[in-house]
Amino acid sequence: MAKAAQKPPVKTKVDQPAPYQGITEPWRVWFENVDWDVTQKTNVITGGTVNNIVIITTGGQIADSGYSLTKYLSVTYTATTTLTTSDFGKVIKFNNGATNVTCYLPSVGTANVDSWLIIMRLGTGSLTIKAADSDTIEKTRAGGKIVCDESGRVVANVRLMLASETKWAILAGTGIWKQY
Repeated sequence: MAKAAQKPPVKTKVDQPAPYQGITEPWRVWFENVDWDVTQKTNVITGGTVNNIVIITTGGQIADSGYSLTKYLSVTYTATTTLTTSDFGKVIKFNNGATNVTCYLPSVGTANVDSWLIIMRLGTGSLTIKAADSDTIEKTRAGGKIVCDESGRVVANVRLMLASETKWAILAGTGIWKQY
């Protein structure tokens, strides 16, 4: 399938005689080869996973990176939920009305560092976000939690980023989040 890349032909004469006006044969062949190469790479790209980033390998081949370009995904829960690492990069909404619910963060490792979540509280019920294992959220104790139970607020949110294997950093948010 892979055709060797060709360099463009070098024109030996600056002025071509009248019979050679237009595109010369070496250039026509070169353009056909470029067209073939683009078509092949396009076929590879379109055969990849939808919304994933395409990369060019060191060998010049095109490959699916396995990483998505999908814009913010959101998932809405109405009850206590345990998140998984597949929830990273999403907006997690808790539409819990006046009910108190808990969001359990996933157990994480080195490969998950720099992952992020946005967690939203919609409603007046309390939302507790609990760290897994001995992880911390900002200044909480190991396995600690943050809680938003602010009365009168119907929307609160917090953006968390895994700064290390055991440390969740709060990057931004609205509402009052108590740390335990």
